[in-house]
Order: sequence, then structure tokens, then C-alpha cells
Amino acid sequence: MSLNDQDKRGELLLGGADGAIWEAGEGSDELGAIHPAPTTPFTAAVKAEAHPVIEGNASLRSTLFNTVNGVIGAGVLALPYALRLDGALVGGLLILLVAGLSERSATMLLWVSDATKQRLYAGIGGAVGGPILGKVVDVAVILQNLGLLIGYLVICGDLIPEFVAYSRGDTDAGEGTIDWQFRAIILAVLSAVVFLPLSSLKSLDALRFTTIVGLVCVLVFVVVSAVLGSMTAADPHTVPCDATRGEMKLVPATFVDFLQSAPLVFFSFVAHNTILLLYGELKRQRDPERESKFPSKRDKMNFVVRIGLFVTAMLYGLSALFSYSMFRDVTSQDVFVDFGPRAFPFMAWVKMAYAIVIIFSFPIIAFATRRSVHNLIFGTGHVPTTMHAVVESVVVIVVAALVGIFVPAVSTVFGLTGALTATNIMYIFPSGFFLVLHARHKAQKAKDPTSVSLPEPPKGLWYWAVVVLAVGVFVFVGSTIGVILGMVNPAPASSCIAGK
Repeated sequence: MSLNDQDKRGELLLGGADGAIWEAGEGSDELGAIHPAPTTPFTAAVKAEAHPVIEGNASLRSTLFNTVNGVIGAGVLALPYALRLDGALVGGLLILLVAGLSERSATMLLWVSDATKQRLYAGIGGAVGGPILGKVVDVAVILQNLGLLIGYLVICGDLIPEFVAYSRGDTDAGEGTIDWQFRAIILAVLSAVVFLPLSSLKSLDALRFTTIVGLVCVLVFVVVSAVLGSMTAADPHTVPCDATRGEMKLVPATFVDFLQSAPLVFFSFVAHNTILLLYGELKRQRDPERESKFPSKRDKMNFVVRIGLFVTAMLYGLSALFSYSMFRDVTSQDVFVDFGPRAFPFMAWVKMAYAIVIIFSFPIIAFATRRSVHNLIFGTGHVPTTMHAVVESVVVIVVAALVGIFVPAVSTVFGLTGALTATNIMYIFPSGFFLVLHARHKAQKAKDPTSVSLPEPPKGLWYWAVVVLAVGVFVFVGSTIGVILGMVNPAPASSCIAGK
């Protein structure tokens, strides 16, 4: 279902004769039936937003599959560098910690989504704090998505020219030499010929097949890095820079190193927008005769998120650990750069396969970005025309392409966007929204227990919300300072790609 179709369906769901908000409610007499929600000042504010709860038909298995694919991504390339800054022990624990806190914050966000009857992040912000907060959330989402698009372009700029040169028989391709003019031409042509037409489509259903391709490529890279890491442990001379790569460290050398690495890890787990959309598409149980171990649809989605983040953390941790064990102190900001074709000739094909996945994933993120831009300018109720789609796509892609051409390091992009937006989207917004609505629920219950319009909050989640909010604020401030310091005094560049 396209977003335009969802908007039309949303009008039908909200457009009851009595003006009440309607939803397919849990706990109803007939599973999946449509019931009116009680009209209160809070639900009236919710109705003012244009995006209601939309029920889908996605299975638990497909939702889990898409959740893993939505979370895991370019973090595979940046996390080995994070372990170089953090050390293997602290870096591995940080990956697990971020995954755990992300699961808690996603649980809060799903409850807030049910309480506000929204499946879009900006809609939740508008329902909780008014139109201004909704715009702030939209801006944060746009910045996050732009960071991801720029990171994708940087990756393509690293991988595609190397593969083209290697296919011509240039054995020095990727060995520390970069033709910046050729890189700029590749990115410009790719943006104009591929990204712009695909990002301007009204529906991106035809690109769904890339989900399985992306996961397969990630799994291939994890397996390859594990094999190469084991080979390096048995024979250190497998790595051409064995004399300069130093020893593996377990903890960061300085606290600034930790602050610089933290946003890389946080940005790698940003998928809360995707989780909300998948929650809307997940089907609820409609057969009353069939037993289910999930009391509600939200419980089912919480299970999906929990398993999906665990799988992602394992894949991230293994690939980062094995890659860092190979290159250690000379691990590049983009670990693919370290796998030069002279020492690892087969990696040129693995890199190109990953670049193809990035190419077909780019329009999906660009599509979501331009919709957020449109909502920010025209409001959530305005349906974009074809001209809007083309113009907004041009603006988004031109901005991303210009930055991607002149920014050579993916970790720089991920560090800035991770520090400025990821902590807000992952931690501060979900926990803040939860605490606000939790207080409203408590006030409603104290005033009149029979007229409470908000669902019962999960027990014990309030304490987690306080912890997540505190961590989010600390990381937001600390990581921003750390990234700025890292730009002023960058870590030494890798020498492994030069074969030293």
C-alpha cells in the first residue's frame, strides 16, 4: 500500500459520523472490529493529525525479517573503527548496551504510538506536544535520513571506482590511491540517472526484493571477516600491514576516544521510524479460535523488536570484532577500504555487491526523506503532487550528493548525524513522550478512573524511561563534543591500505 493510499484509508478510519477517532482496538468483542474511541481533549488533539492507526497484513516472520534489515546497514562498515577507538571489550559491551537501550526505547515508542493512535514519528510529536514539537521531530528525522543518504553516497564513492579500476586490471586500485575527479563523476551520474528517477516514484514496492539481497550480503561479509580474522590469528602475515597494526586493546586510550566512538554505535541502531511503520503493517490476530502467545499486537511487535535487535547486535559485534582483530590500530573509518584488492582480490566483488545493495536502498530512504520535507513545509494532511515529488527529490539528492562528494569518510557523517539526531530519535524523544503521557494517564486515573482514555503503561517502564532519557541527554552532549574534538584532532589515518 502506498503512502497516498494510507492517507485515504486514514480519512475513512477517522471520518466517523460523530467525529470520533476510530481504530481496530484490542480487547474488542470481535477481533479486528472497528470501534469508536472515547472523545476527550487529548484524542481531539490526536484527531487533528492526519495519520491514524493503519492495520496491515504482514506476518510476524516477515516483520521480523524486515526489522533486522531495517536496523542493520552501513554500521557494518563503521563499527570496526569504533572498536579501534573503544577497544574490543568496551566496544563490544557498548554495542550490547545500545541494543538493549534501543529495545527499551522502542517499547516506549510503541506504547506512545498506541496512546496517540499514530504510526508516524512527527504525528506522535504533534499529538504529545503540539505542532511545533511535530516540526522539531520532522527536522530531526530529515537530518538523520540525510546523514544516512550522505553515508550511502560516500560508500558508493569508495567502492564503485575501485571495482571499475580493478576490473580494468589495475592491481593498485583501492591501495590508498583515490581518483577524486572520477569519484565525483561516478556519484554525479549515479545521482542523476539512478537515484533521482527512483526516488521520485509514488510507490517503491518494486524495490522490496532488495531486503533479502541486503541481508545476504551482510551475512556474506560477516562470514568472510570471520574466516579472514581466523586466518590472521593463525598467520599474522596474512595482513600486509602486520608490522604497523599494533596490538589489540580492550579499553579506550582516552575518554575522548569513547565520546568519538559512541555516536557511531548509536547511529548504527537507528531504526525507530522503520519500527513504527512495520508496526502499522503487522497484522493482529483476527481468528478468535486460534491460540496466540501474544496478548496484543503491541506485545507481538515488542517480541519482533527484541529478537531483531539481538540478531543485529550479534552480526554487528562479530563483523566488527573480526575486522578490528585484523587491522587493529590501522583500522580505517570505512573498513572496506582496508580490504585492498592486492591482498584480498575476491573482496572487490563483495564490495561491489554491497554497493549494489546500497544503490537500491538509497531511493527508499530518499523517498521517506522527501515525504518528511513535504510534511514539514505543507503539513501532514497535504498530499504531494508529481511535481512536488520531483522537486523535493532533486533538493534532497543534490544536498546529499554535494556533501557526499566532498566528505571522504563515512564515520564523519555518521558521527555528526549520530550525535545530533540519533540520540534524540532513539532515546530522548521516546522516553520524553512516554513520561509525558504516563503523567497524563496518572492524572486521568486519579481524577476519574472510569474515563481514562490512555492505555495502561507497562509496569516498570517508567524507571527505564528515566534511565534512557538521562543516557540520551548525556550522550547527546558528550558525543557532540567528542565528534567536534575528533574533527579538530583526528585519529591517525590507516596505513594498511597502502601496504605498509
